[in-house]
Amino acid sequence: MHPYCDCSINMEKCAIPHYYLHNDLSFPSCSPLHSRIRSHNKMCWGDWSPTSTTFAKVRGCPEKLTLSASQVQAESLTLKWQGQDGCSPIYNYKVEIKRPGDAFRDLLGTGTIFTATEYRVTSLECGENYEFRARAENKICPGRYSEHVFVRTSPC
Repeated sequence: MHPYCDCSINMEKCAIPHYYLHNDLSFPSCSPLHSRIRSHNKMCWGDWSPTSTTFAKVRGCPEKLTLSASQVQAESLTLKWQGQDGCSPIYNYKVEIKRPGDAFRDLLGTGTIFTATEYRVTSLECGENYEFRARAENKICPGRYSEHVFVRTSPC
């Protein structure tokens, strides 16, 4: 320790007007937060405290979903999606459909939201191309859309 930091010599200079907190902010959501603290008075900096691990969760948007299509038939297919919640529970999923030349729209055309992670899409046209995307929503915000899934239904 620097001699000027010795409070037995000069108590006036030992007032600690500032504390500094150091966090490693390069952590993914839901991981532990590691931090250190140190003080600064008029004369010098104090030593860093030992690293402390805090297990408080950092809430954020849901992660981007992984979307897949299976059981593709002439007029139907099954969509499945999965993802992480961003430390705030997911309360619904939004699934959208698009045909070539069209814009994305809600899968059922009614602003329908899903609470399950699988849905059997019916009433498709045989031999046609479709594009799907999905995203999760929690109380914090909506997540990013999944990668698009391109599907061609079976021929008639």
